[in-house]
Amino acid sequence: MERTNLQQRELGEQYRQLTTPTACKNFVKDFATRYTQLSRLPYFDLVNQVVIDPMHNLFLGLVKTHFYNIWVQGKVLRPNHELTAFHDMLANFTLPSACGKLPKDIGMPSGGSLTADQWLLLSTVYGPIVIPQLWSACLPSADSDHILQDRVAQIERLETEKARQAEKKLADRRALDAAKKQGKEAYALERARIAKEKESEAAERNDARLKAAATKQAEKARLAAEKKAEKARLSAEKKAAKHRKKATNDAMEVLPSDTPPEPLPSAAPEVPHMTDVGDDGEEELKFGLHPDDPANFLKLSGALRILMQHTLLDADIDSADTLIRQYVTELLKLYGSNVIKPNHHYATHIATFARNFGPLHDFWTFLSERLNKVLKSFKTNNHGDGELETTFFSEFHRMCESSRLTYALLQMPKESLPCEVAENMLKASSEERGTVAALAALSKELDEVDADAGQTYALSPRRQKTSMTLETCRLLAKALCFRSPLTPVHCRSDRPVVPHSIPLDRKATFFDYVVIKGKRFYASRTVGYNSSSLVHAVIPDSHGHGEGSRNGYGEVLEIFQLDQDIHFVGQSMWFARMRWFKPWHGESSVCWEDFASLSVHLWELEEYQGSDTQIPTIIDLDCIHGHLARTTVSIGADQVKVWATINLAKESFYSLCA
Repeated sequence: MERTNLQQRELGEQYRQLTTPTACKNFVKDFATRYTQLSRLPYFDLVNQVVIDPMHNLFLGLVKTHFYNIWVQGKVLRPNHELTAFHDMLANFTLPSACGKLPKDIGMPSGGSLTADQWLLLSTVYGPIVIPQLWSACLPSADSDHILQDRVAQIERLETEKARQAEKKLADRRALDAAKKQGKEAYALERARIAKEKESEAAERNDARLKAAATKQAEKARLAAEKKAEKARLSAEKKAAKHRKKATNDAMEVLPSDTPPEPLPSAAPEVPHMTDVGDDGEEELKFGLHPDDPANFLKLSGALRILMQHTLLDADIDSADTLIRQYVTELLKLYGSNVIKPNHHYATHIATFARNFGPLHDFWTFLSERLNKVLKSFKTNNHGDGELETTFFSEFHRMCESSRLTYALLQMPKESLPCEVAENMLKASSEERGTVAALAALSKELDEVDADAGQTYALSPRRQKTSMTLETCRLLAKALCFRSPLTPVHCRSDRPVVPHSIPLDRKATFFDYVVIKGKRFYASRTVGYNSSSLVHAVIPDSHGHGEGSRNGYGEVLEIFQLDQDIHFVGQSMWFARMRWFKPWHGESSVCWEDFASLSVHLWELEEYQGSDTQIPTIIDLDCIHGHLARTTVSIGADQVKVWATINLAKESFYSLCA
């Protein structure tokens, strides 16, 4: 039952009246409450006006705990096994450069510690596709059901032991309270008894660990001896077979030509050794993967993708809250209560915070954490005693001025000396130029993002006026006729269908990219790569209404401007030429379809829809809705290779459906 503001204030006042540290400690254990000076403000609501930072709670809390503490440290994902396959799958992703990248060795010591941005990327972009694929590739076969049974039994043993220890602790505490009432002597004797029991239990646990380690070491030695003996036996058999073959060849030389040779005895088949010994000497027979793990992780991913949306509806918040509660409940069954942290409880209140304060991006601390990262990279020259802040401020201003100067020089003519100097400064490493180059690179990224963020619609400064290909011209004519049947047009090189058809001018202006709602979408044929060209488009019906809109997923090939005023309105028109992915209609064993908020779709590998598709190939630029990330996955028992995409747009799923 949730507390009210009045109850919280009363508990805080009770805490304030306590006089000993022990009493305060016990009070916090019983009621999880301390006194706060904010309670002196009569208008401050201690329940509804306190918020938990979503960045630390969800990404540095839940996601990090699940992937690193449970899977990596718990050896569910093992080095040189599942983690290696995981790294290979991550390397196959195509996504916009603005999204950032994960370390190549994530989960390994060489991969370092991930930032909150990277945990966000793992849980909402990479993870929803890669985790089900990883389990599909590495999960043991159906005849290994005993492994899962052992895991369930182990969790039950841990839970039983935990409950036993909790009961014993409570009984000891009650016994101490009772002995304290009888006097100091009884209290000291009771404490000695409890200490002796703890010492005895610790000795028993230590003996059990030593016996288990000795048994394990003996088993490893036995397996190593068997493996060595098997290897020696196979080597001896190969040598014997080689000698027999040589003796047979020698005998064949003295036999008459019409005498058939005796058949060689068949060598014993080589039996593969089923024991796999890891680099650290541990036998790796036991798999830690559970078939319910992917669905559990996808619940967390689905909730996070909903909560990250820029617009939240009541239905969105309800769905996210349900998914988080289901995720935590299933996590208890899969791994036991030992993996549950306070963040798992705090996450159940995120829905309340979203209702009280709006979308998470309005009150999470990503911006301040990124600024902290920048400040921590500055050299402080070991200043202290109040000088540290001054050093930070001076260093910050010095680097900002250097960055502004560098990019001011870069805007000068390309062949000029100042521009060449600026380019050389940017190419210099951070070791050669201190932190100036690093800050310059950071400033460039921030400048680009900031420049795009304030623009609802803009075209790249770089452009080229040239002739459209015949195919593009015909597709454009088809699209314009479909949109405005009363104003028919045709490609100038084709015969008009109706007498009053207007011939299209093939001259057009082609652009590198377009900025739509602060995001850059590149034309792959113009720039030569497609990482920022994979998009989700929402195409309205022929009357321009949204009720009958269709969703298209594909690649932006060209972005161009047509200056011919065919509608006599004195305005140019802007278009994008698309090629749409071809949907894959096979059966999938992965549960992506159960989580609509993930927006994962499957497509035929390296295949696109033809020009006769119902979705127009030439679309208006404002039809582009958001970027896509794409990778190749294997589906079904036959391991059919298909494309999988995930939508990167942060819009309300229910509003899109509407």
